[in-house]
Amino acid sequence: MKQKNKKIPREFFSYAETLATMNDEKFANEFVESEDMVEHYIWSVRNNEKDLPSKEQLARAALCLMFSLPEHVKPHQSWNVIHLLAAPEVGVSLYSIEPQISEILFLAKNNLGKLMNKGRSPKSKHASDDLF
Repeated sequence: MKQKNKKIPREFFSYAETLATMNDEKFANEFVESEDMVEHYIWSVRNNEKDLPSKEQLARAALCLMFSLPEHVKPHQSWNVIHLLAAPEVGVSLYSIEPQISEILFLAKNNLGKLMNKGRSPKSKHASDDLF
């Protein structure tokens, strides 16, 4: 993945590169952790709780879920939300982006179910997106 946007910390791009090179077992573990975080985030927002992840944590979790999706399924607006979350100097209301994060989770779970039925790896082989 190329780093086009200087506002995104290098660590975020390093994480994306790490996701792209993980073996299936490590990616599956990372996916489960990301799924748990996003589910907790969605529950917290819907219940008007204050216990929300940081922007960086949510960006990393959403990115991991996006890496599990094939290219034709990835919604473009989701990349915009991940970009907003990953840029430290950009403010974003964590409550307002819940629909986009919920869509990412829904698509990731749906794709995982399809792959499990086909006996294939949950990690997309097309994870080298030019994100930013």
